[in-house]
Amino acid sequence: MESPAENPSKAAEYLKELNKIIETQQELLEKQKRRIDELEQQVAKLYHENACLQDEHHRHLATCRLQQGVPPAPPGVLSAIQENARHENLQILSGCTCQSSCLSSELSQPGNEVGMFASAQILA
Repeated sequence: MESPAENPSKAAEYLKELNKIIETQQELLEKQKRRIDELEQQVAKLYHENACLQDEHHRHLATCRLQQGVPPAPPGVLSAIQENARHENLQILSGCTCQSSCLSSELSQPGNEVGMFASAQILA
């Protein structure tokens, strides 16, 4: 059997190991919290960017409608899909080639690898 002198030293070693584990876990939690904060900031930035792009797109569609002499649609009547189809039909009828140039400029924004691929596919 172990002597009473060895027991406290083993207990102390065990506590030191547990403290190391706790410290490591706390560091990991802090890193994860920082990463979550970074990702939340990135999501907020993307929401804002998306809203700006949607607004820009709606203004572009309205400009194209005005150039074609088509009255603007009442708010909320047409869905985005219907509006895009209408825009494409107007482009076909008028010979407008702005779609490829608009898409290539919007999709090829810095850091948008997917957009760059998509714009390359559209222009090909």
